Amino acid sequence: QRRYNYVTPKSFLELISFFKYLLGNKQADLQRLIDRLDVGLSTLRKTSQDVTELQKDLKITMEKVGEKKVATDKLIEEMSVQQAEAQVQEEAAQIEAKKANDESERAMVIEVEAEKELSEAKPAMEAAAAAVDCLSKAMLSELKNLKKPPAGVDKVTNACLILIDKEYNPKKQSWNNAKKMMQNVDAFKGKLAEFRGE
Repeated sequence: QRRYNYVTPKSFLELISFFKYLLGNKQADLQRLIDRLDVGLSTLRKTSQDVTELQKDLKITMEKVGEKKVATDKLIEEMSVQQAEAQVQEEAAQIEAKKANDESERAMVIEVEAEKELSEAKPAMEAAAAAVDCLSKAMLSELKNLKKPPAGVDKVTNACLILIDKEYNPKKQSWNNAKKMMQNVDAFKGKLAEFRGE
């Protein structure tokens, strides 16, 4: 005997709730990856600036060392003291050179990690965008007209309030405010589609 499967309103709402829950998890994962990427890029920029400054200092120091070496070669017997000073400055330059090389190596490691995290974040961003496309206007209209959200849906809408409306006050992260956020369904869906985790 042939069997039939029926979709009830309750199971359909549970499906929407579960879908929104998955979307929230994906967006949270994406935000964490973006935050890590932002920290890595900020560190990379700062390290790059530090390396540039060290290289400038190293160049100036090496020029001074070169001048001292020329003077020492010409007046080696009379300028033994200056030769010693030049040696000290050369050692300082080598220390600065080592620091610059260390910073450059650290910058390279950070750059590689940042590129890796960016490549990991891209599939999540694409998956989140595809998930938003699955939401229809009818689904969102039905959701915003509920007097009380199903279990777990309030967590998803609270996350949307934080990420879309920048509402960080926990007291204002309510179902009523979530319904206001979804009042214009097309605009709300557009904001979800445009969201890039900034």
